[in-house]
Amino acid sequence: MPQYLAFLRAINVGGHTVKMDHLGRLFETLSFANIETVIVEQQRVFS
Repeated sequence: MPQYLAFLRAINVGGHTVKMDHLGRLFETLSFANIETVIVEQQRVFS
């Protein structure tokens, strides 16, 4: 199964904060599985 990496940048700016658990649920609603945070800088690996 292929794996993907999402490079997320500048998502917590302008007074808007995206929580990591909410971001994980968002990826789940997009039908991705095995979602995990790779490093603290909010990178995601999913399949």
